[in-house]
Amino acid sequence: AFASCSTVPRSDVYSSSVKEDNGARIENIERSLVLQRKTVLQGKTILQSKTILQSKTILQSKTILQGKMNDAAENAFVKKELDELLSVPSSDSSYLARLYALCADRYLLDRDKAAARKMLKTAQSRNAEDEYVMLVSSRLMEKSNEKRDFLENAIKHNPDLYRLKAELASVYFSEENYTAALAAFDTSLDFLPQEYTELYGEQRDQAAKFHELGGSVHKDSARIV
Repeated sequence: AFASCSTVPRSDVYSSSVKEDNGARIENIERSLVLQRKTVLQGKTILQSKTILQSKTILQSKTILQGKMNDAAENAFVKKELDELLSVPSSDSSYLARLYALCADRYLLDRDKAAARKMLKTAQSRNAEDEYVMLVSSRLMEKSNEKRDFLENAIKHNPDLYRLKAELASVYFSEENYTAALAAFDTSLDFLPQEYTELYGEQRDQAAKFHELGGSVHKDSARIV
């Protein structure tokens, strides 16, 4: 039976060679989603900033617009890839959990939280311990403290969950805990694909500057850096 980001496979006949052959495709899907999230994060930064010069803001906005156009094509590519991968029946729960978690993340980028939660539930039923499943779980949490506690608890049990550690660093950054953010970034990004540094790099560099000013700097003061 054919499976896609909106359906669940009916049979589970798995071939280990299929997973091995599709490993690179899964990695490329993740890299694409990370870069698409970078465009979203840049857009939020522009909207929240009140002290950037207008000409610079216009230039950055044009860059983001171009990025969104590229992301539309990437999003279509990701959907096609995921649909094709899920069309191949598998009994490997961890493999399917990762695919459905990637589906959920794609829906999140489309701002379709209902569909993202549906895909996440399917992913969790396959393997709730998968790192990307936990990553998407945290991204669907509305409250910062809830997300922080979830990520800290997961990392406490497994310090090698570098995706979660980088996401936690971003949470610390949003909470203006720049010292903790810097420490978490610097103990995670080197272990992740380069795209994660592109996603979080600006926050990491700003956290370093704010840390030099004395750690938890108020955001109004931080804007002068």
